[in-house]
Amino acid sequence: MLVQPFRSLAPRLQRVLGSLPANQGLSRLLPSCVALQLCTSNNLTSSEFKQSDANQRKTSKAQLERIHRADTGSSFSVFTAGAARKRAESAKSQMGVEMADASTVTKVTKTLVPLKPLNVDDWKKLKKESYNKTRFEVSMMEKLLSARADIDVAKSLLVFVTMESGTVEYELLLKYLALCVQQQHLTEVLDLYVMMKSRFKVLEIGAYSLFISGFCKTDHWREAVVFLESIKKMVTPSPRNYGDIIISALKHKDVETAWILLKEMESKNLKPTENTLQAFFDYGKSFYDDQYENKIMYILFYLRNNQIYPGEGLMHSIHSWFESIPGNQWEGHETTILHSGECPVCNTLLESIQLSTEEYHVLRECVMNDIIQGTDTFKKTTPQSCKYLQVSA
Repeated sequence: MLVQPFRSLAPRLQRVLGSLPANQGLSRLLPSCVALQLCTSNNLTSSEFKQSDANQRKTSKAQLERIHRADTGSSFSVFTAGAARKRAESAKSQMGVEMADASTVTKVTKTLVPLKPLNVDDWKKLKKESYNKTRFEVSMMEKLLSARADIDVAKSLLVFVTMESGTVEYELLLKYLALCVQQQHLTEVLDLYVMMKSRFKVLEIGAYSLFISGFCKTDHWREAVVFLESIKKMVTPSPRNYGDIIISALKHKDVETAWILLKEMESKNLKPTENTLQAFFDYGKSFYDDQYENKIMYILFYLRNNQIYPGEGLMHSIHSWFESIPGNQWEGHETTILHSGECPVCNTLLESIQLSTEEYHVLRECVMNDIIQGTDTFKKTTPQSCKYLQVSA
């Protein structure tokens, strides 16, 4: 598969995208400062406390209105109940235009991601208006990734970077690869692998993980096993790395590869995801085989022994797998176990997690023989303490 360099790709993309009008209304994000105007209460002088009852009865209408405003929050004591809330409401009403301007600035910050492809001149203008010009391209690609933007916008950004600097750095290509995997542009993923493999001698773990996710959705899924081996040379692969390949292997009816990888996960103490286990049950519904049934039972015992409780999706897959077994009339029902541990559908008493008397005695003997007494001469357990522990136990 041949891949054109981005330099040769740029003119063709420009002809396809055409000359787009520059974005209007991209104002600079100027810092705005707003000051809260706090409400103050009128100090009461001692003379006001000395007013006679006659003067109080002569209170004017203006004074009554002032008292009413004090009750509604225009002027009140800072010690009044709810004073903080009233000050905040008053400040909001007095700030008015300033708050509206602040919200406009916030909206501009969130809408910096272009909604359609831009030409080189538009990208230059956008870069000039950005604060961090040195990492503008990488930051913009991250925004496109988080906004799930159209891939054509990302392509136009790569064209701009190629025209400006003559090359595209590894970090920017990695972000673009993540966008392609996210939106399942699988042809782009295959082309990027050829390009990055030819340009860079070594790929990092993040790139291999993305290629595993992308390749597993294509007919080239077996190459993902090679990527997995490359990750093993650096670190232990994640359960998702294994899970992507296992799901793809079962989809392509390669049960042997899927089972080998599942056993390898178990040997590395990696817990498979529910999607990985669910793929085994979903695959087994289409046919019946004694050997495959043994594998399914092994998974069920794995869930039991490790106290892994399946989610709703895995539960329905297990349910449908049992009902698909020919010759056995299994029935599955959703139910709620009683506090006594009894199932109200089949009246079966579920296995208790509490230790029985026999299990307790076995555990006690193991602790006494292997830990308390043991064979380590440097332990400080004395015969007296051993006797005390044996009696108290």
